[in-house]
Amino acid sequence: MADVSALLQWLDACPTPFHVVRRAAGSLLAAGYSEVDRIDGDLPLKGFIVRDGSIAAWSRADKGAPFRVVGGHTDSPNLR
Repeated sequence: MADVSALLQWLDACPTPFHVVRRAAGSLLAAGYSEVDRIDGDLPLKGFIVRDGSIAAWSRADKGAPFRVVGGHTDSPNLR
């Protein structure tokens, strides 16, 4: 039951995609990820980039290692 309550609190705090991105970015920073301003050749092993109402995050074992991309769509309908 606690998991459902936590999810409902999270959804209440995130009425728009911009709120979701801000909250996700905070969670990633707390988990040791680094925010980057742009994607270039020297990316951190654990990082993310924010563009308006979108966020992209990654985690790699080491430089040059392959990685998978997973996406979510939260703007239509909004998570409310």
